[in-house]
Amino acid sequence: MDEYTKRAVLSAIRTEKSSHDFYLLAASKATDQETRGFLMKLACEEFEHLVGFIMLYPGGEDDFIAIHNEISDRNDLGCRELLAKIDSIDSRKEALAIAIAEEQFCIELYSAFVDTIRDPKIHAMFNKALYETRQHLETIETEYARCMGMINDSELDKYIRE
Repeated sequence: MDEYTKRAVLSAIRTEKSSHDFYLLAASKATDQETRGFLMKLACEEFEHLVGFIMLYPGGEDDFIAIHNEISDRNDLGCRELLAKIDSIDSRKEALAIAIAEEQFCIELYSAFVDTIRDPKIHAMFNKALYETRQHLETIETEYARCMGMINDSELDKYIRE
């Protein structure tokens, strides 16, 4: 595996771990069962992506432990900001709006990797993650629209997608 691809996989591991941690923490702070269940479902799906990328990483056990510790202890500004927002979330709408931004970030990142990575196995994993992330975004946007009382996609386009 070339250095760029290795870094891309590490970036995906970091991103999936961050997303998983966000959804898990948001679910633990959710006040209603429906929101908690929805966020837990997303956390589980992010965990599946995380495991998929970990399985692709070419390092040994020691490398994985180092990567895990780096992810757990890192001072990544985006991750800190994302997790810090959890404490200020006081509605389902706010949690969903943050989730939309997180999924959009992942789509941009994975799209770039899909365009540049040629290793078939790794390319396939990024394609799968990109496809499922787009599904997550659509599901979250639909839930956000329902939460906001929006009736159709034009309202969704006006308030979320623009």
